[in-house]
Amino acid sequence: MSTPFGHPRQKRETCAHLLWECPFAQNVWAMVKDRAQKCSNEVQDFFHLFQCLGDKLTKKDLEQWAALSWALWNAWNKVYFEKVQPQPKAIVEGALMLLETYQRVAVS
Repeated sequence: MSTPFGHPRQKRETCAHLLWECPFAQNVWAMVKDRAQKCSNEVQDFFHLFQCLGDKLTKKDLEQWAALSWALWNAWNKVYFEKVQPQPKAIVEGALMLLETYQRVAVS
């Protein structure tokens, strides 16, 4: 059996796998050039992933990572519940629009 993103199901689907390790997520991250890509592709869990990134990223890069992570989670929900798989480019564009809106509101 495979997961919604089309890769073989592991014993346990984790947040770290969904947001970072799976091939679909890696395709999304590859579209964004930032320091987050320098972290290992294999992490113990979501906490360790966040800790690794928090130690290496600037605030701006961490905000971008958070927006892309939310967009990946949202995309997974669309696949799972609506049987619609957004394209990686659409996921990145949506995340960057969300981030731009957040940053504009946070400054005012």
